[in-house]
Amino acid sequence: MKRYLTNIVLVLLMVSAWACSSSRESIYKSDFPLMNEYANSTNEELSVKIPEGWLAVDENKNHSIDLWLVKEDFSATISFTPIHVDDSTYDEIKSSESENDLSLALDYSKTFRKAVLGDKFKPVLKDEYFELDNRPFAAYQFTDSNSLPARVVVFRYGRFYYEVSANFSDKKAAGSFSSEELFRVQNSILSTLK
Repeated sequence: MKRYLTNIVLVLLMVSAWACSSSRESIYKSDFPLMNEYANSTNEELSVKIPEGWLAVDENKNHSIDLWLVKEDFSATISFTPIHVDDSTYDEIKSSESENDLSLALDYSKTFRKAVLGDKFKPVLKDEYFELDNRPFAAYQFTDSNSLPARVVVFRYGRFYYEVSANFSDKKAAGSFSSEELFRVQNSILSTLK
């Protein structure tokens, strides 16, 4: 009987260890073909590989976008934007534990997006927390002001939190390829983050 209980406890410990150590995967793959060329941000040392069929855009006059990628046919964009918060908000977000700090940064991003879009902001799926190359990310999906699918991924890079927005340019463009493919491109470039 003692041996039986020992075996049960051992199995429960192994299952518990497996559950805690399993990595969190995104609902989207990160296997879109990428070029060997990197796009570099304007303000940080952040860089990512450019997806095949996409361009890095430098025409960002007011520097509100740190890194901007555009599909060659201009049907979609992916942009990296720092989340600008005051010092007390940054301290509040940073003082939280790992996933919780991303949760707070995600909530901040989502609140700002809701304020801009008003009733046109429609959440699509529940928030997603995942890792790519051992870097934690948080994401939310919504329909934008044109009722098109969009996704924002939040992550921390050095002292800053970033939003990575993936959007279609218009309804016609959204018909040229799926939102799943756009979000796969987004994850693929995030997996090359340097």
